[in-house]
Amino acid sequence: MKIIIYLFLASAFIYAGCKSDDNPTTPTTGEVEMFSTAISDSISGSFGSGNVSYTRNITSSSMNFTDRDSTRIVFSYKAASNTNDTLVYINAAGDTRLYTLRDASPTNTYKSVNVTVPSIKVNAQFYLTIKASTAGGVIPYIAIKDFKMYKK
Repeated sequence: MKIIIYLFLASAFIYAGCKSDDNPTTPTTGEVEMFSTAISDSISGSFGSGNVSYTRNITSSSMNFTDRDSTRIVFSYKAASNTNDTLVYINAAGDTRLYTLRDASPTNTYKSVNVTVPSIKVNAQFYLTIKASTAGGVIPYIAIKDFKMYKK
């Protein structure tokens, strides 16, 4: 009989702890949604002086920057480029530039980029361009991985 009373009391306490009006909350980070899927890409040239570049769509449709305050851009890159030229940039047709990365000392180990840029208030198709240039003695290349954009 004591066992039945203990089981009854235990179930009553468990039931009392599970109220139906409990509303769990999810903490917000300020990021509304991922704006683009992860992109990884690379290009390389031949030994000696030269330039290599590659341009691709970031998404298959236009990206609407008119309804946001800012965008967070996150990716990692490594490169060999000895002319202090642009390594990565994001732009729309008409050269509306969202972001530019220049690195005076790119290395063969991945570097991380995590930047927040202000909204440019346009709705357009955007492109990612990666570029490496050398003035001689180095094979130009650049590799990016885990490129993502977040709507804020």
